[in-house]
Amino acid sequence: GAQWRSMSAAEKKAYDEKAKEDKLRYQRELEEDHEKIGPENVDLLKQLARIKVPAPSKIFEQMLAQDSKAAKQYEGAKWSSLSADEKAVFEAQREKTKPIVIKQRKAFIAKHNLESIL
Repeated sequence: GAQWRSMSAAEKKAYDEKAKEDKLRYQRELEEDHEKIGPENVDLLKQLARIKVPAPSKIFEQMLAQDSKAAKQYEGAKWSSLSADEKAVFEAQREKTKPIVIKQRKAFIAKHNLESIL
């Protein structure tokens, strides 16, 4: 960060040009991929991407949103303020949800016949 801020506009220009080229390359590759898989499958793949194992911090936030005994125990707490032992509880919950999410993803793939494009 500090090194970037200390650079002159002329020094930054080469990086900016490289970033523009890379963005164009990315857009081109994205369009090619969309053509290969078909526009109807693009939305399905986006839906599939949303079926994922939640991060432990997300599980913690969801628990806080519930009105439960466990939520009251952590009332006002932030993920970053939890001890490693407290975080381990939510990491264990995440591990328990992995097989469920894997089954959901496989079912989604089979239901929408996405095996051939993945």
